[in-house]
Amino acid sequence: MAVIARRVMPSGLGDEAHGETIDLSMGGFGARLDGGWGTGDVVDANLVLGTKIVRVRALVVGVTDGGDHQRVHCAFSTPKEPTRTVLAEYLAENG
Repeated sequence: MAVIARRVMPSGLGDEAHGETIDLSMGGFGARLDGGWGTGDVVDANLVLGTKIVRVRALVVGVTDGGDHQRVHCAFSTPKEPTRTVLAEYLAENG
């Protein structure tokens, strides 16, 4: 599924990075994104979940090099409703 991520910076949001999620759970997600990410970065991400888009905030907890992109692993801060419900429904349907 598609993801659009932006680094949260003191001056606002950084440039958009477009990519694809590689895993998703109620605790976070992993994605293939263009470079520049580091452990400890805070990210605002729009996740495309079927016909819905949810916006989440997450902490980058790990980054690995994937060649022309990075594999960025993110842990959610506590998603609020209705985001939690949309995530739970999507995961139940798409396990």
